[in-house]
Amino acid sequence: MIFLGSDDAAAACLAALCDARLVTAAFTPAPKVRSRRGAAEATPVADVARARGLRLVETDDVNAGPAVAAIREEAPRLLIVVSFGQFLRRPVRESAPLGGINLHYSLLPRWRGAAPVQRAIEAGDAETGASVQRVSSRLDEGDVLGEARVPIAPGDDTATLRAKLTAAGAPLLVSVARRLAAGEFVAGREQDDAHATWARPVAKEEGDLDPATTDAALCERRVRAFEPWPRCRVRIACADGREETLVVRAARAEPGAAAPGTVVAAGPDGIRIACATGVLVVTRVQRPGGKDMDARAFLNGFRVVAGDRAVQPA
Repeated sequence: MIFLGSDDAAAACLAALCDARLVTAAFTPAPKVRSRRGAAEATPVADVARARGLRLVETDDVNAGPAVAAIREEAPRLLIVVSFGQFLRRPVRESAPLGGINLHYSLLPRWRGAAPVQRAIEAGDAETGASVQRVSSRLDEGDVLGEARVPIAPGDDTATLRAKLTAAGAPLLVSVARRLAAGEFVAGREQDDAHATWARPVAKEEGDLDPATTDAALCERRVRAFEPWPRCRVRIACADGREETLVVRAARAEPGAAAPGTVVAAGPDGIRIACATGVLVVTRVQRPGGKDMDARAFLNGFRVVAGDRAVQPA
């Protein structure tokens, strides 16, 4: 079997598949500059593949001739895909007699697409899950071969929820792959397109909070959904003319009413900002490029008082 993936979640799944001795090769995007150090870095999947002694192919186009040839050289029975970021065209899909399976972080057909974890949190879903689906000619529309349901806790952000989904999804993926490899028929559930929702990619601008026009509960969910990327930001415009953009690292929503966008109070337990409905209590903040700190520490160095305004960053 061949594994195709890139990020930390995919690397954890690859390690589980290696433990089960189900994978012989891994395909992953080529090294890229991922930090301020400027050096090109391999993907987490590449690191696991090297450590486990797998054949490794790093390519930004798995559908190009050399990559397809490399896949065919392995003569795989099954392709296993997790967070790969590249669509598999027909020649790749048909390179394995059993086709391909993909681990997707939602309860399909809800939240098909690029950002299922973020959109589930943003929408206020009570639960989500990990689905193993057949790779098909249309994105995330293949039959579902297995799923694991995962509740979304009130404090979950994208990082914590992805970790839970990986913990639930990796053994599920191993189980389905092992059954297919053994020649077992695995019945699939056809997805109902009428109940499908689309998890569009997250744009950096979505992290710009505008409390004056947004419900406090939605602001709070966006803070969690967009952590660790792109993170939410709000600009405090002070009555004395000072202003500063803050990265909101943690917040909670409370009932309350005041002029939307107004700072109602600022104290050790948080900066209270009136929203279109309710109040957003910002409990942890970070100046751009600075350290994450609680409200008490922040207010020791930056004065925010009732009557200041929170406005959408320019």
